[in-house]
Amino acid sequence: MDKKYLADDVIILDDFVTDEIKKAALALEEVIKVESGENYAGRSAYLPKELSAAVIDRYKLYDLPHDKLNHSRIRVATHNDDSTFNSLVHTDHICKKVLVLYIQNTLYKNTDEAGTLFWQSNVTKKKKMTLGNPRDVLLHSLVIERDTKDLNKWTKWLSCPFIEGSALVFDSLYFHSPPSPEFEKNSPGKRITLDLFLD
Repeated sequence: MDKKYLADDVIILDDFVTDEIKKAALALEEVIKVESGENYAGRSAYLPKELSAAVIDRYKLYDLPHDKLNHSRIRVATHNDDSTFNSLVHTDHICKKVLVLYIQNTLYKNTDEAGTLFWQSNVTKKKKMTLGNPRDVLLHSLVIERDTKDLNKWTKWLSCPFIEGSALVFDSLYFHSPPSPEFEKNSPGKRITLDLFLD
């Protein structure tokens, strides 16, 4: 089970997605209708317990500290999605780690920029939200709320490519985003991920 460290607490897990997980994800994609909103364009739904459990069992094989599942979702973006969703650069500080499974990408032409992007704030010069100090938490919250959709306020320091069948696990405090709405898309096309949030 190969692991590749892109940075501290940012790890690519090769050959993560089994045929069974991919089949279950694609079957679920066909029936979800709920709009994602918030940090992502497209559609989203919670994963069935059986699929979440299969992913966690697979994660345990990579010899990483195992964290308890908080919640999990499937996300599907297409060329028709509205790009006016609420935010872009964000953190997932309600949990400890984020595990993203890259299921399918026929949407973005540049696969190197189609995975997960990591950003540093041009205001705070930080790559992560700081917890513990109420002043820092407030500052980062204000920065995210104000600058979330203005990529001129951020400097990209890492791009994780969308490699179908791989997964990415990272510290939830990193400022990160899905691909930019401005990236060139195929029409028609889809980008499908499973996102698990670990405590």
